[in-house]
Amino acid sequence: MSELSLMVDDLNPDIIVITETWLTVDIDCSPVISGYICVRSDRVRSRKGGGIILYIRDHFRINSIISEAHVSGTCEVVCCTIRSRNGLVTIGGIYRSPCCLADDFILKHVCSWSKAECCLIVGDFNAPHINWIELTAPGGGFDSVLLSSIIQCALVQCIVKPTHIDLEHNPSLIDLVLTHHSEDIVDIQHLPPLVNSDHVVLSFKFRIHGIEFASAPPRPNIWRANIPAIRDYAISIDWSVDADGSIDDAWNRFKSTFESVTQPFIPWSARKLSYCPPWINKETRKLLKRRKHFWDLFLSTGQASFKCEYKKIRNICKKTIAKSRTAYERQLAYDSRTCPKCLFSYVKRRTKRSDGIPSLLLSKNSALLAESDLAKAELFANYFSEVYSTCSVTTTCPVDNEIPAIGPLHVTEDIFLPLITNLKPCKIPGPDGLHPRLLSSLADIISRPLTMLFNMYLSQAQLPRDWKDAIVSPIFKDGQRRIVSNYRPVSLTSIVVKLLEKLIRAKLLSHIDSYNLLTPEQHGFRNKHSCLTNLLIAREDWTAALDNGQFVDVIFIDFSKAFDKVSHLGLMQKLSSFGITGAIQEWIGSFLCDRRQRVIVNGTLSEWKPVKSGVPQGTILGPLLFLLYINELPLLLKSSTLLFSDDVKIWRTIRNEIDRCYLQADLDELVRWAHDWGLEVNFRKSVFMHIGHDISYHYTINGTSLPRVHTHKDLGVIISHDLKTTTHCSAVASKGYRALWSLRRAFKCFDEDMFRILYPTYVRPHLEYCIQAASPCLIKDTKSLERVQRVGTKLVKGLSKLPYD
Repeated sequence: MSELSLMVDDLNPDIIVITETWLTVDIDCSPVISGYICVRSDRVRSRKGGGIILYIRDHFRINSIISEAHVSGTCEVVCCTIRSRNGLVTIGGIYRSPCCLADDFILKHVCSWSKAECCLIVGDFNAPHINWIELTAPGGGFDSVLLSSIIQCALVQCIVKPTHIDLEHNPSLIDLVLTHHSEDIVDIQHLPPLVNSDHVVLSFKFRIHGIEFASAPPRPNIWRANIPAIRDYAISIDWSVDADGSIDDAWNRFKSTFESVTQPFIPWSARKLSYCPPWINKETRKLLKRRKHFWDLFLSTGQASFKCEYKKIRNICKKTIAKSRTAYERQLAYDSRTCPKCLFSYVKRRTKRSDGIPSLLLSKNSALLAESDLAKAELFANYFSEVYSTCSVTTTCPVDNEIPAIGPLHVTEDIFLPLITNLKPCKIPGPDGLHPRLLSSLADIISRPLTMLFNMYLSQAQLPRDWKDAIVSPIFKDGQRRIVSNYRPVSLTSIVVKLLEKLIRAKLLSHIDSYNLLTPEQHGFRNKHSCLTNLLIAREDWTAALDNGQFVDVIFIDFSKAFDKVSHLGLMQKLSSFGITGAIQEWIGSFLCDRRQRVIVNGTLSEWKPVKSGVPQGTILGPLLFLLYINELPLLLKSSTLLFSDDVKIWRTIRNEIDRCYLQADLDELVRWAHDWGLEVNFRKSVFMHIGHDISYHYTINGTSLPRVHTHKDLGVIISHDLKTTTHCSAVASKGYRALWSLRRAFKCFDEDMFRILYPTYVRPHLEYCIQAASPCLIKDTKSLERVQRVGTKLVKGLSKLPYD
């Protein structure tokens, strides 16, 4: 991978095709090259080897992607289509095993791709007996059939020199480059093989006329801003706020002043990616140039002396790169004691998987796909806007007159200055474009005008337009990646409004905690509450029932888009019942109403869409407002209830048939309450579990029986109907192994020091997550978890042969 990255850095190619990757579906991360989209086809499980990867620049406008492996395990194909002004350009890659059992599969794709107005087909075809100058091949085999198909499809093969050069045997030409016009392929080079491969690296230019690139204009480089100059200029500026003007005018004046102060001192630049590994130094580059020099001499003269010299330098290069990488990684481990961020960034680069958003189904019953980033963004925007509820609340919430009304909030510089000073500079700015690094750098200068703005907005209970806008990122949850309903929206809002949200949230929490308003059954987004406390309480109750020879029926409730369906009118009623009235309540109402959002996909934005309901996910106030909205639910149910945000489970110890009736009545009450307050129970994902001996019974939602399960993942822990933890421990151990091997593949140097840093950070958290609530109850479960660490220590250099005990 080091030599590949260095070659990418030197050649700066737009398209890379690699055959014989030997990757399998069990290896969940492709080799990552920044700035490229990866299309991968792995060999099926029945055979080893094979596989192909296509990398293509992410600035191309990609129309479609294909990845397919034949069931015989003897050939794989990848393909993508690029949009140009003159039509579509098809880029295809093929790997064919020498003992291929699916030649028709390959020929079908070659013929299909050749029908494009412009195409490029490359790969290892393992057809060495074709004479590409005379266009002849011995009859009766794949070579003859392939040559005939290429001629019939009006394709030309552009490589004439051998590509498979075994230094001990005769060379052959098996790596092909096919296109419609030979003049479109220029500057062909046969570069030295990577590492110990016996295939040359083919480099060439492919002329595509009228190609369209995704817009990537230069943008302000905040990290090169001249902060001292900005501060000097800002001190001389009048930052006064016009308290008599409109809400938007006051904010727009501040924003325009801020931009006029900062923009002159921020350079603009286009992002330039470096693909060269950080451990490649000048010495290594010189060796690689010498290797290429002797390779070129050997190809041109065929002399054995040049071949020997090439092999000698090739081996030196391999050892030098390995030593450089080891030294670099050891230095990272040493420096991590004082600056851990560098090590963590390296781990993220080496282990991350960049899947992106694939082509999306336009609807569940349609085979049509949204291919472009704009089409994807609009599809998400339409779906997220359709989710919002316009139904009115059909009930009221009684006001508790014993709860005093919350007092007004007055923001002072002493309170506000630490908040803006401690802004994390790496955070992404919101739709208004005000960057947190610039805000924190000018904290002492702009804290006074912002404090005045905050108090002005609180007293008038209004917000400027910018603070109600959000850019939404679709975050994948689970299921199929091509279905838009399997994504949830996370809103990116103004950094400045988040500062005010923090102050309001602190005021609300002070009021809530003073009068103990939140139900103790709620464990989400609260201090001294967590997934662990939720799980411990439930398991303690369930195990106590089993110890007494009783059974427990548990119902896990799933709400459909709960955060997005919160009724604004209903929430205002809830706030009033908690004594949250006056200017703060009115400000929250203004914060929620008349919002709009647009979806971003790979830098492409959709049109603005109105937000008709819900509390925005990604904001500071959103989670707390949702807790207040759902707070009364446990009080309405007679059965035991626990919540973690919108994750609800209710259960009851079953002594007789009456207990089941009570639990069904509570389930009916929950469904009724949800309907009254505009929420919707997803009966497809809500499930029922019987803990104890198997007894036939079922519960219903609106006449539909809930699915009965024997295991269920609750807050990240797999619950079994017998409360044994074998299933959970197996899943956790599997996750630990994946993390462990991912780290091992990422690091050439995996010594004791590196292991002590990486294992507790990236592997052990998987094994210890909520272990108090899912402690192994069988020796085999304990050993399965301990085995992960045993395997880990065996991977450490110098410890592999030592006994564990």
